[in-house]
Amino acid sequence: MLRHQEISGPEWDAGLARFRDVAHEQTHAYAAARWGHRRVRCLLVEEDGEPIGGALAVGMRLPVAGAGFSIVKFGPLIRQRAGEASCETVRKVAGELRAFFCTTLSTHLTVVPPAPAEGDDVSAALAHCGFAPTMPLRDARRYLIDLALARGEQRANLAGRWRRNLRQAEERRFDMWEANGPEGLRMFETLFEALRQRKQGVHAAGLDEMDALMASPTPGLRPRIFVASFRHYPIAAAVVSCIGARATYLFGAQTEQGASGNASYALQMHVIDTLSMEGRARWYDLGGDNDVPGLKQFKTGLVGTRGRVAAIPTPMTASGGAFSDLLARAAVRLKPLG
Repeated sequence: MLRHQEISGPEWDAGLARFRDVAHEQTHAYAAARWGHRRVRCLLVEEDGEPIGGALAVGMRLPVAGAGFSIVKFGPLIRQRAGEASCETVRKVAGELRAFFCTTLSTHLTVVPPAPAEGDDVSAALAHCGFAPTMPLRDARRYLIDLALARGEQRANLAGRWRRNLRQAEERRFDMWEANGPEGLRMFETLFEALRQRKQGVHAAGLDEMDALMASPTPGLRPRIFVASFRHYPIAAAVVSCIGARATYLFGAQTEQGASGNASYALQMHVIDTLSMEGRARWYDLGGDNDVPGLKQFKTGLVGTRGRVAAIPTPMTASGGAFSDLLARAAVRLKPLG
């Protein structure tokens, strides 16, 4: 028997360990801090009493009009730790999401699937359940590192210029370590603020919410802080989410000394080596590039020929009624997705 139920945020976060396809946007700790508790809903889908998937959605609802919209970012969750998700499972979860949000709540529902790593695009299953594509995202490219490669293979896979910069950085013998917990986050924020003072247009959306994620009672949801230091002084750091089978680079910062010494090259390779050795994640997602040439070059060189440059699929939408659809279109015009 297939059914869905809305559950509390803490209960949702406590059960995320059962899924491999969790991104930090699908955690209640992060979403509630970013958008407010009242805007976040967590839906669990079960079959014969066993969880098979679900999604966290952020939305807005007008109680008087009985209309609203909801957005599922980088979901739904359909891949359990054991086994693979069949097309039928994806369809069941997508159908339950539509039944709850569009039929029961009469809200317009938008689902933004993650960038597919190995042909695992769920768009076809969403279309089967009545979802239709909308406008593509602006910053859709995602750079995926293959963590199954051995250490030597990973280095041989690098673009020539990237390999040269890495070799120069490793000759400087930076110290690599992790500074986790609130103290590590404070140290990163100090580096990041110094970077913002030097450079214009540095992306910071979501950084403030790392405090809530770091304070999660579920240890596996907390971000990790990787650090490169020289003579005991931190010169580069990266915030990495390691929740599911895809680790994700969230934020990075380095000092002028770090930049001149190519510290970010050595630090990224240390992150990759660490994740590969741990064996929990299959892919390392470097995020997007915002169409910035320098970022494109850096990330393309690190991905090499054996990683992947994938695109986040076009968001899929399902109607919740004429007024809800109108409200959703107006919201997108005010603040486009992506």
